Amino acid sequence: PGMQTVPGFYDDYLTRHNEQRYLLQLGFVDRLIGRLVRRLKSKGMYDDTLIVVTADHGFAWQVGVNTRRSVRPSNVEEMAPVPLIVKAPGQARGRVSDAYARTLDIAPTIADALNVPLGYRADGRSAFSRAVRARREVTLVTRDFSSVVRISGRRWKARRAAVVRRRLRQLGSRDWASLYTGIGPNRALIGQSTNELGRASRGEARATLARAGAYTGVSRSSGVVPSQIAGRLQGGPAGRERDIAVAVNGRIEAVGRTFHLVGEAVESFAVMVPEESLREGRNLVEVFEVVDGETLVPLLRR
Repeated sequence: PGMQTVPGFYDDYLTRHNEQRYLLQLGFVDRLIGRLVRRLKSKGMYDDTLIVVTADHGFAWQVGVNTRRSVRPSNVEEMAPVPLIVKAPGQARGRVSDAYARTLDIAPTIADALNVPLGYRADGRSAFSRAVRARREVTLVTRDFSSVVRISGRRWKARRAAVVRRRLRQLGSRDWASLYTGIGPNRALIGQSTNELGRASRGEARATLARAGAYTGVSRSSGVVPSQIAGRLQGGPAGRERDIAVAVNGRIEAVGRTFHLVGEAVESFAVMVPEESLREGRNLVEVFEVVDGETLVPLLRR
């Protein structure tokens, strides 16, 4: 608890871990949209259907902030871009528009695509309109509606490109594997057998596993796989944080760094492991402290 709220916003590793979880969730949304399209096609309804996909706002993945959901001049490049995908009835080919559409434009866009009157005065315009194509700046109203953040389109694009470069560098693209191997220290350990790595004797620290029972009877066909492995550490010097590695069924699947949530003395850990690493039924989960980049100190075996 608290990982993805203000107490967790001040830790760099935890920020990247939560961004990794966020991107996995977006991947799941993509899967659901694919199911929707496949269902519409199977019913012979796809060609006649208007589909609009959007979201309310982005999320600012900055470290040391008190909010990641409120727009400000320092985070507009992460808060502003949300998907707006419109598939009109009868549309056979797609294209990408670089016009600065806003969420206020969605209702007018629907009315325009269906060629029906909106029925009320709207502040937005159809995303297909000349008025939207003529926009040259990005504007967002603050969360409390007290002000408007404005930035030129050219400047916003440059800042957004920097975000994309950073995300590609840390979390990869095109394949699922890069989402698991791009963050955390000692990443060269990922994929290695625990039997082939040097081990030290167990120290003072001990780890406990959250939802430990979930790993004793994994059912892949259920659609729910416990791929976040998290817990607490006890013992060792107070306030210490350490490099860790997590193994599933004898293979290192993730590396990370322990963390302290703001206001808590307890040391915690959390990593994501690939779904494929968890087999049907009982699974062996091991947590190690990593010393000098290669030596494993056992913290948990369950």
